Amino acid sequence: GMPLAAERLAQGGGAAMHARFVRDLGGLQAADVLRLAGQWEAWLRSKDALAAGFGLPELAGWMQRWVSDLAALRLGGRVRFFPAQEGVLAALAARTSVAAASACYNELAQIRKVSRHPLSLRLVLEDMLMRYARAVAGARG
Repeated sequence: GMPLAAERLAQGGGAAMHARFVRDLGGLQAADVLRLAGQWEAWLRSKDALAAGFGLPELAGWMQRWVSDLAALRLGGRVRFFPAQEGVLAALAARTSVAAASACYNELAQIRKVSRHPLSLRLVLEDMLMRYARAVAGARG
């Protein structure tokens, strides 16, 4: 819905950023959340991310779409936003409860609302990743 922002991101290495996002979330373990939050903070403050206009709002949007696809698969639906990662998402969905995926989606919606003016980028990243890690570590339900 934002073609100029998408074009700017594509010209600024958006494919590499997208690949990093998928790699990081696909293999995230609860014990790695704080380390990954630190890495993502450095990433969002990097010259490449700043030049591409990629910041917390965009990252939070990707997170929300990722969890939306996760929830859709868990409910028997189809992947909408990350079709190339359907296998990774299916493996995560198999161990995620519907309630946990739905709660995580709603929590990410709240985080996304404040993503343009966070008091602490690092704390928001830690919170976002902890909520996600908790959702995908849950038992099936």
